[in-house]
Amino acid sequence: MSEARIVKSNIIRAEIFLNCSDGSDHNCAGLRDALFDNIREVTSAETIETVGSDRKFCVTGTALVKKGKGKKLKSDIADLKVSLAKKGIKVSDSMVLLEKPIT
Repeated sequence: MSEARIVKSNIIRAEIFLNCSDGSDHNCAGLRDALFDNIREVTSAETIETVGSDRKFCVTGTALVKKGKGKKLKSDIADLKVSLAKKGIKVSDSMVLLEKPIT
């Protein structure tokens, strides 16, 4: 009989959802690329049309962050929104969901 093991880790998964203000395919693709290129913890990013918590999003991404660094990831996303606005891509909504670590 095999035993189930619970592995504790200091790495947690984050799901990132973003929506550009105009919803154009070009801006959503630019948002996706910027997310992947500028946030080093992001492991994947794609354009998608989805609704979460009654909010519409055009980009989703996954990131791996160290436990306790979720606020920094959220801050990095906020900084990215500001830098993209200067380039003409406005983010109308964002959401970051952090996995609860095993303690």
